Amino acid sequence: DDVFTITLERAQDLLAAPKKSRKRTMTRTVLRSLGAHPAGGAEVTLMDGRYGPYVTDGTTNASLARGADPSSLTVGEAVELLKAREAAGPSPKKRGRAAATKRARASARPRSACALVGALTATHTRAPPSTE
Repeated sequence: DDVFTITLERAQDLLAAPKKSRKRTMTRTVLRSLGAHPAGGAEVTLMDGRYGPYVTDGTTNASLARGADPSSLTVGEAVELLKAREAAGPSPKKRGRAAATKRARASARPRSACALVGALTATHTRAPPSTE
């Protein structure tokens, strides 16, 4: 659609259309369904995700090993992977920047112009020339 040749009706249609999201959409492709989970009965599926194949039961995701063949994965192996992932617990959250020490905060504090001039003249004064 060209700005100079667009009709009023077409412009109204474009404005009425839902806005497209600029976020990256997750591409999760179901490779195959492995069957029901023996303990919970939830469907265990083999998915292909951004970082490779993984199995999920709807609440827990477990990645396959790097060299594992997804086509030969059985329900029992998938359940073992899910159990191991549940036993590992959630991944630790990354902490932000460490809090600065009191001394570091004091040295980073902005000084007044008078204090800076006084510090500079005290460190950069020359001795008067000798009269000998």
